[in-house]
Amino acid sequence: MHSNITRLFSREQLIYLGTFGTLVLVTIGCLSLLKVTLNKHSNFSEPKWKTATFLPDSLKKKFKSDELDNSRNWGTFFQEVVATKVEVNGHSLFIIDTSINKSDQNPLCGIKGCLITAYINNDGKWLQVLNGYFQPFSLTDKPNLELQNVFSSMPCVNITEIENTKTYCYDNQEKKYFRKHSAAS
Repeated sequence: MHSNITRLFSREQLIYLGTFGTLVLVTIGCLSLLKVTLNKHSNFSEPKWKTATFLPDSLKKKFKSDELDNSRNWGTFFQEVVATKVEVNGHSLFIIDTSINKSDQNPLCGIKGCLITAYINNDGKWLQVLNGYFQPFSLTDKPNLELQNVFSSMPCVNITEIENTKTYCYDNQEKKYFRKHSAAS
């Protein structure tokens, strides 16, 4: 077999192929190591979604005053939606997703979609940093929401809707999330 290879390729070509193959393997190894390193040293934890009953009472009160009216009994509301707490650089980002609730019976879902909102605690006061109606009607018990590490003060939020994915990134000066438009849109 060795003689067949030397008949097909010159010595210089074999050295070139060997060097090229080694470089490809080293590059793949470095990229894999970089990915593992970035994931290990990510500046936020991966979200764990659960019913919103764990939210601090002061945040529940703020959410109720921002989003809920007095026309109905909201007693079980936080048992019927999901939320996550993401630790970012010593701060807590709370995201509340109402799309998991039975969307056809949820008063925070309508023709524009379901409410997704996020809060941070800023000097003892809850600050709403993301608020919008999205159409991520999930057929599973998992939100169609993903966080993206951008090594900034807060992660970007990717929300997959029926037709596309929208990305929102945090503006530290404005203390709000804004939609990041791709070059294609």
